[in-house]
Amino acid sequence: MMPSTEDEEWANKLARSTKKKCRHKMPFTYGPKILAIAAGDCTQTIRASTKYNVGDRILMYSWNGAPYGKGSSWVNRTTVEVTEVVFIIVSNLGIEFPLLYGDQIFPWTHEWVDELAAKDFIDPPTGIELRKVLEKYLKMRSGEEKHCQIVKWKIDPETV
Repeated sequence: MMPSTEDEEWANKLARSTKKKCRHKMPFTYGPKILAIAAGDCTQTIRASTKYNVGDRILMYSWNGAPYGKGSSWVNRTTVEVTEVVFIIVSNLGIEFPLLYGDQIFPWTHEWVDELAAKDFIDPPTGIELRKVLEKYLKMRSGEEKHCQIVKWKIDPETV
């Protein structure tokens, strides 16, 4: 079967992703994760994006009030360096790891998805709860698929 235009575009983005190193800003608004990131315990996140690359630096932050609200400012600033990027597809059926496992979908009840939820500091740490969080934060519609990245990092040694 020939790849779709969308698959080709995604493959092109993946090919480009190994070439450039960038700086990004990444806000966090999911409560259970904010303190874990600030403490250095949480070292990954799932984002609906294909822009992050190994070696990129990210300024992570949360808010002291409502995000983007009047009088609210950034707090818990942490700069990290991306160490690994895993491309995934999120759908109502589960998570695909196309570059690792092809078309295999790991359902939300699979133990690997539960493990992913725990590493992402989802509360409670289950695949079912991860699905709820991703549906909310990725603004997913029923039946929709989203191309995402699992972004893993370490504290940027240049900022410590």
